[in-house]
Amino acid sequence: MNVNLPAGPPLFRFGDPAECEKVLTAAGFGSVSVTELPILWPFSSPENVVPAVLASTARVGPMLAMQSPEQRQKIETAIAEGAKSYATSRGVEIPAPALLAVGRKP
Repeated sequence: MNVNLPAGPPLFRFGDPAECEKVLTAAGFGSVSVTELPILWPFSSPENVVPAVLASTARVGPMLAMQSPEQRQKIETAIAEGAKSYATSRGVEIPAPALLAVGRKP
């Protein structure tokens, strides 16, 4: 889809532990370690997912804004429907693990 946005860096580049380690090592860091943090993104309901994503990401909002109202509604409905599979007794908890990459500069 062409939404007339400038190219960004690869979205998941640093979601790869080997890439994190390679980049830190190439920058001169030693004792590099990469640990996955099991983070959950909590929401009170599936319908609260879209507003939170729009408020916390740089590209999703502009991409949705370029859609027709009908397409945007279908997309937002699909996101809320998908979020239902992450329902818990506390609301909705969507896994959003992060990598913690650490190195020591000599």
